[in-house]
Amino acid sequence: MRACGRCGHDNADHLPYCCSCGRRIEKAAGVLPLGPRQETSLSTSTAIGAGTVAGTASAGFAATVALSKVRGENAPLTGKPKDSGAFLQAFDALRYVFVYVRGRIDAEDRRRAHVDERDGAKRLLDAALIELGRIVLHARPETPELAKTIDAVAGSEARRQAAIADLAAAEKFQAADDLRLGAEQASAETEWKSCDSKAGEIDDRLRQFDDERRALDAELLRLREDPQETDADRHDNARRSTLTAKRTRLDDDYGTLRERAAALRASTIAARAKLDQSIATRRQATAAIAASLLAHVRDRTEAEKQLRDLTLEIGRAATELRVPVPAALPSYARVDRLQETIAESDRQLAGVERTIGRYNIRKLAAGLGLLTAIAAAVGTALWAILR
Repeated sequence: MRACGRCGHDNADHLPYCCSCGRRIEKAAGVLPLGPRQETSLSTSTAIGAGTVAGTASAGFAATVALSKVRGENAPLTGKPKDSGAFLQAFDALRYVFVYVRGRIDAEDRRRAHVDERDGAKRLLDAALIELGRIVLHARPETPELAKTIDAVAGSEARRQAAIADLAAAEKFQAADDLRLGAEQASAETEWKSCDSKAGEIDDRLRQFDDERRALDAELLRLREDPQETDADRHDNARRSTLTAKRTRLDDDYGTLRERAAALRASTIAARAKLDQSIATRRQATAAIAASLLAHVRDRTEAEKQLRDLTLEIGRAATELRVPVPAALPSYARVDRLQETIAESDRQLAGVERTIGRYNIRKLAAGLGLLTAIAAAVGTALWAILR
């Protein structure tokens, strides 16, 4: 901590300005003990009255002279200050606002840096404790305090291995079942496409027959209604008979094709229903197997988390008990260093919080009020000018 030369307020070492009065903290304000050479130089260069201080003046007297010089440059600690006028007080209040803002920004930066450092040290500490726990598990020392936890670790490892085996079996079953269902779906799709193609061909032939029937009907109607027909043209009756016979055959063929078309359409509908059923079955099977895989993955994850927690617990217990395992000595040293780092970060954060709480709130409020008044006055003047 550094004391302000004007008001004597204690401030954090990193702050260049006083949290109480806002004045810059001079380096000479915190006088360090003087060495022999510095003491001799200062004592020989300082005159007291008409005489000269001897070269063997004490370090306490030199510090007193230096501190008096600092107080003389700034202001006395007691009594009415020289610059206590209203204008200077207002100026100090305004400056204190910027001192506060600068100090808060610096404090937030320091806090963020210390929090990041502490969080990183905690993550490294967990990793070091897990490594230590694995070393202790591998050594299996005869420690009654760790026996129950070591047995629980064995159970968690068995559960994890079982979950891994179940997951592998489920993945194999998924591949085989998906292959089987895919083949059934492909067969149903082929059957449906074949029936649909044949039904389309028969529909085309039916349309051709309809066109031929309409043409024959038109020709027969023309022969029956031709007003120019005479008895000499009776040979057209033979053509009419031929067309009528052809029309009859077309009707028979058309009826047969309609029956075939109906049968193919029914087959096509059945094949499509079979294909839809195959697709739905495949989707249901895929969803069921996916749920089973998810359950096995969840079991494995839970077993691994439990195994990690138990290993971490063994590492912490081994750190407290200092289990005599030679291979764990470097891990013990690493854990100790990380714990010291975390403790130091906590102390630095506490110091930052104390620094934030030492600002003069009344002076800050006065400075903010003055800034608001100045801003209002400037705004009013600009409005009056621009109007």
